[in-house]
Amino acid sequence: MKVLGIDYGTKRIGVAIGDMETKVAVPLRLLEIKDLRLEKSVSAEPNTDTKYLESVLHQTIKKVGDDILQFHFNTALSSLMILVNQLEKQPSISRPIFDTLLLLLAPFAPHLAEELWEERHRSSIHAVAWPRYEKEKAETGTLTIIVQVNGKVRGNFTANRGETEEILKKTALVTPNIASWIAGKEIRKTIVVRDRLVNIVV
Repeated sequence: MKVLGIDYGTKRIGVAIGDMETKVAVPLRLLEIKDLRLEKSVSAEPNTDTKYLESVLHQTIKKVGDDILQFHFNTALSSLMILVNQLEKQPSISRPIFDTLLLLLAPFAPHLAEELWEERHRSSIHAVAWPRYEKEKAETGTLTIIVQVNGKVRGNFTANRGETEEILKKTALVTPNIASWIAGKEIRKTIVVRDRLVNIVV
């Protein structure tokens, strides 16, 4: 029995992954899908938005796993497409995130997933355990960021979970009450603990 949408979905994801591998650093072979010849490579360095991507990734792990158990293959592929669309927007992708994407793809495109997996691993992708869902990493939303000046709490602001360090630094500097503590002083360094605090050292 042919499941409508599965063939198109896997080809669309396959083409996207072939293009996406230019973001994952080491040059690999050329991948041919429906007469498209796409260069592949995958970066070992994570981009600055890894926290957000991890959130989307773990939401996808749960959704795809649950859908497969219920034989909801079309909705599982739809969730994979959402993840792929997010990854395509990134300047680079970490190797662990890319590998997890291949593991999620394997039940739907076993040969493609195996070929890409074997470029970097000695074992078969089909002998690897299903990715582990971590609820805390799947959480999204806003949280309160503490702003310190020389290690002392001087204010706070609200930010999206997984916000980049650059945005957290800029927001901290314009947070009410902070200007008076740093006025006329040289900022020697700014320490950011993502999702927790910004410490301005003067």
